[in-house]
Amino acid sequence: MGAVTTMNILDGEDTPVTRVFEPVTVGVSSAAWETQTDPYVGRNKIVVSHAYPKGPPSRDGSGRNIKVMVRLETPILEPIGTETASGILPTATVGYRPQCEIKFTLPERSTAQDRENLRTLLRNLLGHARVIEAVDEFSFPF
Repeated sequence: MGAVTTMNILDGEDTPVTRVFEPVTVGVSSAAWETQTDPYVGRNKIVVSHAYPKGPPSRDGSGRNIKVMVRLETPILEPIGTETASGILPTATVGYRPQCEIKFTLPERSTAQDRENLRTLLRNLLGHARVIEAVDEFSFPF
């Protein structure tokens, strides 16, 4: 396993911009990254965590799953108005918080190829027109 390092990810703007996510916390079973360019309340965040099965394995190895969770948050800040009567700029506040959470349930006995296939299918599914319409346009595929 490699060290936790910076992640550079393109956003979905008309002219894509690379968002730089710096590691901010690293634990035994999780790590978090944040963008450092926004005010603190508006930082984009990525969290990746693992949950390992507890207890001894069954004789056939079934029922033991490793859970991998990936979460992405992209808070949108309220527009900051002009100075107040006192001349102090208002504090940045979050207007709303788009986010997604993906949870993989991976049997301990799955192979690396099984896990790669699942991840690749998910990546391709997220790029499929029906999923894009469902997310971007709130257009449901039925």
